[in-house]
Amino acid sequence: MELHRMLSGANRYVQGRNLLDQVGAECAQHGWRRIYAVGGPHGLAAAWPAIRAGLEARGISHVLRKFTGFNTAGEIEVAAREAAGESCAAIAGIGGGKALDLAKAAAALAGLPVVTVPTSAATCAAFAPLSIVYDEEGRQAESRFHSFEVSAVFVDLDIIAVAPARLLAAGMADALAKSCEYSSAFPSLRYGDIDTAKYCGYRLALAGDEGLLSCGPQAYRDALEGRATQALEDAVFLSIANIGVVSGLCGYTNKPGGRFAIAHGFNELIRGRWVPDPRRWLHGELVAVGILAQLRVNRVPAERIEAVRRFFQTIRVPVSLAQLGMELDAAQLAAFQEEVVTNTSMDPALHPRIRQAVAGVLR
Repeated sequence: MELHRMLSGANRYVQGRNLLDQVGAECAQHGWRRIYAVGGPHGLAAAWPAIRAGLEARGISHVLRKFTGFNTAGEIEVAAREAAGESCAAIAGIGGGKALDLAKAAAALAGLPVVTVPTSAATCAAFAPLSIVYDEEGRQAESRFHSFEVSAVFVDLDIIAVAPARLLAAGMADALAKSCEYSSAFPSLRYGDIDTAKYCGYRLALAGDEGLLSCGPQAYRDALEGRATQALEDAVFLSIANIGVVSGLCGYTNKPGGRFAIAHGFNELIRGRWVPDPRRWLHGELVAVGILAQLRVNRVPAERIEAVRRFFQTIRVPVSLAQLGMELDAAQLAAFQEEVVTNTSMDPALHPRIRQAVAGVLR
């Protein structure tokens, strides 16, 4: 039998309020006397003072690198080289998805453990054992699946609560992608339809869908007001930890991704290609439109699709290509449909269904 390794995503997950001084305690517990910290300007402004105080209180030195731009292969190599050259025992990623993916990928390259501190719930990047790598223009170049979990994740709800509500909305939308991607081409799955680990991930993703559709609207309203409430706590957990485990279960089989992931395919195709400015839309906002197309391909009941669409509208996430600025004429739509078909692995008999689903989210 083939040897598999379970990567749940993180060895330890800590979520609560006023907890960032615990990063220093985590380092001290492992005997890491010097760390390499990397983060974006907004993430560092929000979290670094408390993290630094915790490190200094325990006599742990650090090298700090402010990161802007995209997580490219070159940036990863530089960070890995700097961390090793500075004799750092671990890497800490602080901020949004690109900074966290950089930290994880650099740690993997340098053979070091990694700790993550997300300052928003826009993606599950803090938890998932993979990194999205971009080219210099901000287009997705590759996904790197790592051999080791994140050592620890620290999620401070006080920081998440005051981050832009748009980030939480994008994270909740992104989390809804997994169940429909796992069940691609089918409304639902039964045991035996796909690899067992993926099936378990699918069932866990369904639980996340149920939770987010219930608590998500209130969590979004609370985020608009900067309040760390129970609804926000639940939404953050479901968007980071729960879906991070789902991503880890996906990698367990060494066959990552859905059988054909249209939802995330929209992000890969649109960013920097159909929408020239790759910074205009968040990852989850592009994926959201792809989810509505994926649900149509899966032939999910219309009332379910409408419920997801209403949820996206409630949290102000785009629901059509037109809302993404893609006003396509017939020729452009045909070209985009062909790119979606080409970018996915599926039975050619399903191509007409894919094209129809793409047309269904035009407006």
